Amino acid sequence: MLSGNKLPFWFMRQAGRYMPEYRNLRSKLQSSGYSFLDMCYDPEIASEITMQPINGFDIPIAIIFSDILTIPDAMGLGVKFIENIGPVLNTIKSQNELSAIDYTRKDWIFNQVASAIKLTKTKLPKNKHLIGFSGSPFTLACYIINGGSSSDGFSSVKEIIKQDREFVHNIIEILTALVCEYAVAQIDAGIDAIQFFDSHAGILNDKDFDDFVIKPNKTIVDFVKKRTNIPVICFPRGAGANYFKFCDAVSPDIISLDHSIPLDLCFANIDKSIAFQGNLNNELLEKGSIEDILESAKSIIKECDKDNRKLIFNLSHGIIKTTLVENVAALSKFLIAQNA
Repeated sequence: MLSGNKLPFWFMRQAGRYMPEYRNLRSKLQSSGYSFLDMCYDPEIASEITMQPINGFDIPIAIIFSDILTIPDAMGLGVKFIENIGPVLNTIKSQNELSAIDYTRKDWIFNQVASAIKLTKTKLPKNKHLIGFSGSPFTLACYIINGGSSSDGFSSVKEIIKQDREFVHNIIEILTALVCEYAVAQIDAGIDAIQFFDSHAGILNDKDFDDFVIKPNKTIVDFVKKRTNIPVICFPRGAGANYFKFCDAVSPDIISLDHSIPLDLCFANIDKSIAFQGNLNNELLEKGSIEDILESAKSIIKECDKDNRKLIFNLSHGIIKTTLVENVAALSKFLIAQNA
């Protein structure tokens, strides 16, 4: 596991917009012409942001400040983050466009993230750990085919799967190789674990889930395990009952669970060799009372203890930008107390 603590914990998107320190830094940098990705690619800034929640809440595990769309940006797709809209990027919707990928900036981007990892490792106390991460191929393909986020469940992606399945297989194959290369850059830089985010896995039917989520993630996890013995975390968000066949086929060290899947079903259907990560509702952390947040946390810990299941406490997805800092502080204080 990731910590000598009895209950290791961290929070997805723990460094970011809910923190005044982050908002102040971003405002200052934006006035100087820095974009969001400029912040990700500046090792000094990315490291400083990574450390903000560690310094603020004494969280035992850090995750490098970056974004899953670094890989599409490394493919020359001109990723931009627009206020109140989200990510916007050039699309790839055909084999001809796929053949014209521009990898000019790839090595530089991967090296910048690796440099941020190396720098952060020098700042972290010896008893704390650093997670690296990447988007998984299908989720990256969703953004690449759609040109950004989607309000309709990526219907454009589902349509292309129907019309040109071979093209989708080809883009998944290319993305799988890039994720493996990106993982190596982070592993060699010194991360203590790596998480693969398949944030849109839940939109697929069973056959497409097998082809575009399970198969590429298995390739990546097998590749990483041959390279290193650091823990591998997978997060096929929204997978529902497909979590179970994902775990059977992919065999990650840790499976990150969203809050829609009951823990008792996971206990019954996921091998005990696989640790759980999660799964406090991030909307509860945002809007709930501290009393309700802590009661939910106690319930998750109690259920996992009862099943003798290894747990890394986390959320069901990333911290929402309007989450109260005092809620994160109270939850962190409670979880630290479990290790006293």
